[in-house]
Amino acid sequence: MHQSENWADRLPAGFEGLKTRLSQAAQTRPAGFYHLFINGQLLGRLHGELGEIVRQQSTAWTNQWNAQRCELHWNLPLDTLVSALTDLGRWLADQGWVPNWRGETQTLFDQNGVAIGELERALFKVFGLRSQAVHLHVETGEGLIWVGVRADSKKEHPGLLDNLCAGGVSSGETPQHAAWRELYEEAGLDSTHLRGTCLTPLGGVEVSRAQGNGWHLEQCHLYFATMREGVHPHNQDGEVCGFQLMTPMACAQAVNQNRFTPDAGLCCALAMRRAHAV
Repeated sequence: MHQSENWADRLPAGFEGLKTRLSQAAQTRPAGFYHLFINGQLLGRLHGELGEIVRQQSTAWTNQWNAQRCELHWNLPLDTLVSALTDLGRWLADQGWVPNWRGETQTLFDQNGVAIGELERALFKVFGLRSQAVHLHVETGEGLIWVGVRADSKKEHPGLLDNLCAGGVSSGETPQHAAWRELYEEAGLDSTHLRGTCLTPLGGVEVSRAQGNGWHLEQCHLYFATMREGVHPHNQDGEVCGFQLMTPMACAQAVNQNRFTPDAGLCCALAMRRAHAV
């Protein structure tokens, strides 16, 4: 499911503001991005200016350029694909196109879900490649919703509301493992703090949109959990500056007012569709 799709009939009542934003996004196709084909598969998108730079820099590769259809085709041997992308990414970082090189990797998949290799996390948005993330929607036994407040030091969406825990799936992790890791890092919680000691998978949603000079394409895995009575979250990694406990109605209002990050707002609405009649 794409964030740019029309969700008017798929979200619960009470999310009119979110429905309007998503309906408008479905009718708007951002200009200035080139479709990036690698070995015949559409794997990413490149900002127009960056596409021109990359096209000139990667002369050693086999390139096909279709300006009318805004397509850039790269043909690279599979055993050198990741290293070639990494080398190009480092060169782009030196030119200021990669503002937050993290030294962390995520798995790059092809269109069929087959792992290609491990690539620097910061390059996924630069090349518009599909990454994976987890979002945890956590409630109390009374149906109140725990949300996190992103630290002002965050590079993206500082100060906005977020799901209690959310983050990227690192290389070598399953989404379930990443969910448990994020639960501890961002909220200081483990299975003993949850009713049933489990996380319930609620499916996934694929989000796709322009973000600055990059393209955000991510498969979000959504999980639901109920916190035990008397338990409170405590951040461990400095990426969350506080927590709020909200009623479903207040949470829906905050989503409509765009006070959540785009991905967290959509994931919150999808989780509440199952848990509540908002």
